Amino acid sequence: MTHAITALVIDDETAIPSLPSAIEWGAVGVDPTFAGDLDQAVSLTSTQPFDVLIVGATAGGRDAMTCFAVRFPHVTRILVAPPGAAPGDAEHIVSSPSQFAEVVRMLSAEIDRMDGDEARLEQLVERVDHLPSLPKVYIKLHEEVQNADPDMAKVAALVENDPALTVKVLQLVNSPMTGLRNKVTDVRQAATLIGLRRLTSLVLASGVFSPVSSLDERLIERLWQDSLLVGGLARLIIFQEGHDTQTVDEAHLAGLLHDIGEVVLFQNWRDDYMKIDGAHRDRDELEFFGVTHASISGYLCSSWNLGKTVVDAATFHHAPGRQLSGDGVGVTTAVHVARALVDAGMDSEAAVLDLGHLEELGVAYRVPFWATLVAGARV
Repeated sequence: MTHAITALVIDDETAIPSLPSAIEWGAVGVDPTFAGDLDQAVSLTSTQPFDVLIVGATAGGRDAMTCFAVRFPHVTRILVAPPGAAPGDAEHIVSSPSQFAEVVRMLSAEIDRMDGDEARLEQLVERVDHLPSLPKVYIKLHEEVQNADPDMAKVAALVENDPALTVKVLQLVNSPMTGLRNKVTDVRQAATLIGLRRLTSLVLASGVFSPVSSLDERLIERLWQDSLLVGGLARLIIFQEGHDTQTVDEAHLAGLLHDIGEVVLFQNWRDDYMKIDGAHRDRDELEFFGVTHASISGYLCSSWNLGKTVVDAATFHHAPGRQLSGDGVGVTTAVHVARALVDAGMDSEAAVLDLGHLEELGVAYRVPFWATLVAGARV
């Protein structure tokens, strides 16, 4: 059954002067709730769930988009604006009732699919013996990093209290991929050089890519090394595309964690996992487990509250065209390209890519250039 979209519309009678009056909400499967301003919208969102936020292209509307991108990233953001308007923090721009109806149709179908996936994922999770969880040091580190003025000495102490983690982090920071000229000898120096957000991402990823037995070590190490490359390359792609620092960091984290679902499948159903044909991975995973490793990755990132951008990239990294997104290369596309290039040994012609998606974005021609970035694919 098609999902009925719950929409929060901020309408001060000037922000969206034409579109709402032209929309037959019920006919397109939308249940709207109207708010007069941002404060009322935030109050409503805090007490009831919404699928989408709809605002007009006024200063107030764009402020609302920015606010929701930070405070309620799970709510899809739709901007009503003339053709060619800058998207800002919007995920979709519509300028006509027909465009709006098409976005709603796609959102509804995606929500239906994800609802089915979530039910199957919950059934699978109930059967697992080993499930990655957030490392305690990451939780404490994340809390400190969120402070307006993080204490670098405290950050370093949190990591250094775990000697094995300290060794792993310093190995990563001193690897050729960082491009650092001088050897880093302590965590505080590492945090200064690579940034607190990247350090936090490394702590999280290195904690969840942990073998539970000696049988796991070889495969987990391979997945970890691949994920380091994907995270580094996705980060550079997003940087080259001109995104802000937060988005660059999200691409790094998403690349590090995009295949954590494979760890879950291997550690809990080793025999079935080893039967998977790499050329038909999604097909075999659905046959053996009812879900794909990408869905598990997205599920875990969601359960860890890592934000919609990271969750979407983990979930759709093999099929970015299935994700609804704004114009341009986003984190999901960057992780998809990075994963395909790593699999192909950086051979852009051999990489298995969603070319239809890349051509729709008008960026397929950039893949050979992105492949050259691996020389600087930093952790």
